[in-house]
Parts: sequence; C-alpha cells; structure tokens
Amino acid sequence: MARKTKEDAQAMRNHILDAAERLFDSQGVSRTTLQAIANDVGATRGAVYWHFKDKADLFNAMMARIEWPMDKEALCRQDPESELHKIPPLVSLRNVVLDCLGTIANNDQVRRLLNICHYQIELTEDMYAVRQRMLQAHDDFYERHLQAFSHPHITPHLQHGMTAHFMASTLQNAVLGLIATWLLDPQAFDLVSTGDSMMDLILRGAGLDPQWARLDATT
Repeated sequence: MARKTKEDAQAMRNHILDAAERLFDSQGVSRTTLQAIANDVGATRGAVYWHFKDKADLFNAMMARIEWPMDKEALCRQDPESELHKIPPLVSLRNVVLDCLGTIANNDQVRRLLNICHYQIELTEDMYAVRQRMLQAHDDFYERHLQAFSHPHITPHLQHGMTAHFMASTLQNAVLGLIATWLLDPQAFDLVSTGDSMMDLILRGAGLDPQWARLDATT
C-alpha cells in the first residue's frame, strides 16, 4: 500500500507539471494561478502546495525535466577515462552547441519550455528563484564556451585584442539570440544549419579556422 501511495504521489506530481507546462505556454506564467493548475488536474490547491512550495518552485521543477546535451557531456567529463577528453576543444564545443540546437528544434517539449522562458514569463519579485536558475544556466553555458576558447591550443591563435572571455561571450550571445529569434517563428529558418554557419562565421572573424571545429578535419 505504501508503494502504491508513493507511485500515486509521483503520478500526481507529473500531472501537475504537465498541466503547468500547458497553461504557462497558452496563457503565460503570471496569469496562471496554482488554483487553475489544480483545477486542470482535478485536484485541490492544497495538493499542488503539497508538492511545490510556490509557483517559482513549480516552474523550476518543470524546467528541470529537460536533459541538455551540455549537462550529459559535463557528467561524462567527470570520468578521467572518458573519450571526450581526447576530442579537440573547438570540436567538442561545436558538438555541444549543435546538439543543443538540435534538441530545441526536434523536441516539442523543449521548444515549449524555452518559449515560456523567453516570452511567457515576467521575472517579478516572487519569481526570484526562477531568475536565479536562469542566471545559473547562462553562467554554465558561458563557462562551457570559455573552457574551449581558453585552451592553450586555441588562445594563441585569436586575433590581436580578442580574448577567450570575449569569444565566449560573443558566441553565447549569438547562440541565445538565434534561439530567441527562431522561437518566434520556427518555420522561418533551420535552427541547426543556421547555427552551424553562424559559428563558422564567428570563428573566422576571431582568426580561427572553422575546420578546427570539425572532427573530420582533425583526424
């Protein structure tokens, strides 16, 4: 009986997260109350509060359901024997960026959640925890870029006056801007191929050969 109760609780939690995702996407976060989410799943507001302390907590739990390629790569890199350590830095970075873009383009849930983050939320005071989560995600993405451009095989080849920090910030902002534009009209252009070409352009502008970011050119 205890196991059944635990399974039921987990099922209800998932139903609440699914309902929040639908309602946030269709009518915005600020206009969606916890009562509306409870009504959508046929539960009481108390049931929602049993699983989540407030709307920000629910929102962050909803976003945590995304498994990003960058997160999986970071986990693999914790293993000193991982084959990832043998991949050239720009190749590894390009793979992560394009895998992320591919996940966004091909996974409806990921697209929906990012659309909520970009266009359906107001970061008011009561959503402080959400703002902090977003900032942490941006910091993690930046650090992944910085790791590649700080590599001793890459930094010496940067154009005079350009730094690893500048390149990490430039590429990150370009990728995030590309995603935000694509979310407005996913049919306007191919996200992955455009991101690939954009990355080549940025690398070339920094004095780096774009072929260094392609595995077939480094083997």
